[in-house]
Amino acid sequence: MNATAALEPAPRCDLRTEVIDRLEELSKLRRGWERLAGIDPHAGFFLSWEWMKTLLADNPGSWHVLVVRDGSDPQEIAAILPLRHSFHWSESSETCQTRYDAAGRFGLSDATGFLCHPDREDAALAALAPCLSEMPWKRLSLRYVAAPHRARRFADAFDPERFRVDWPPYTDNAGRTDKLRVPTVALPGSFEAYLNETVRKSIRGKIRRFRRRYLDDGPYRITLTTPETFARNADALQHLWRARWSDTLSPQVMRSYQKKQRLLLERCQDMGTLFMPVLWRDRHPIGVLARLIDRRKKTMTGMIAARDHRGALPCIGLLLNAFCIEAAIRMALTSYELGHGNESYKYQYGASDKHLAYLTLRRRGGDTPDVFSPASTAGAARRAQNELRQGAHGRTMGILRQIEDVCEG
Repeated sequence: MNATAALEPAPRCDLRTEVIDRLEELSKLRRGWERLAGIDPHAGFFLSWEWMKTLLADNPGSWHVLVVRDGSDPQEIAAILPLRHSFHWSESSETCQTRYDAAGRFGLSDATGFLCHPDREDAALAALAPCLSEMPWKRLSLRYVAAPHRARRFADAFDPERFRVDWPPYTDNAGRTDKLRVPTVALPGSFEAYLNETVRKSIRGKIRRFRRRYLDDGPYRITLTTPETFARNADALQHLWRARWSDTLSPQVMRSYQKKQRLLLERCQDMGTLFMPVLWRDRHPIGVLARLIDRRKKTMTGMIAARDHRGALPCIGLLLNAFCIEAAIRMALTSYELGHGNESYKYQYGASDKHLAYLTLRRRGGDTPDVFSPASTAGAARRAQNELRQGAHGRTMGILRQIEDVCEG
């Protein structure tokens, strides 16, 4: 850098942050949101206006959207951070708390985080911290942040004397599977090029051999989900998925998760982004892949996979993923994501890892006004009712005092 450049003043950056929690105000953001998503290189379907507006409209009273505007032009948006808030009862301190996490998790979003103007990224992320610091909450958690460098810049803007920052791992399969890694295949211009240049010779041979053996002449076939077959195929996916995991999850957790699965599938189907092939043996579905088409990012993203684990066919996943990859290439997409987790089988498709971030912020110390928001009073009231039914009058009175304090404050 020369001396003249070093003496030039930094560009003026007059940013202000506001908090939106009503649909009427949210609707006014549409043009600015869509414009920002259009220029943000890290934006994807799960941070799009269409997706987020649907989730927020379905969950009124449970979210805040932080918007960083350019003070010189209020119509220009520099950053957006959609958050959901929830009530939390702390057993250790016997107090009510408010927690925040990414609003995209209302709908099992595979990626979360921030929308940012690329020319104002650092200043916009820093502008979010003072606003959030003054809002009452105990913990803020952002999992599956698609741009990890943004999560770090955001975290660096918080006062370390007031907030503790953690970057927890997120694993499955007894710690062997890293859910913050997304094996991703870079797609060439043709499926033949993919077979010849991206995968190993042994995998190329398997794909060609299994297709001839099972799909060309055998009793197996692959069909693509249409609006007319959506309900039947979604039922098949959920049946296979439930059969696989029923011994691992409690009935209550299974019901809750499958309800979220179904909503995810229905929303994607309604928005025209669902790609869901089904592998059949005669009239029996033995494998289903639910994939999302993100046309702006030119990506096909893995969401849910399910197959018959009773030994019906040894290559169900290989046949279905090859089908999806070939279709993605025909659509002129440039990448194929195999979903969260670095399971070894995913790398046979020629994948390399894309990394996601998991950030948690915890307020150090803090009394009731610092950690409990009026937005959580409904949850606190339900907790007080439960404590009263169990005869815990001391806890009940403590909760009611917290509600009184935040409402009067």
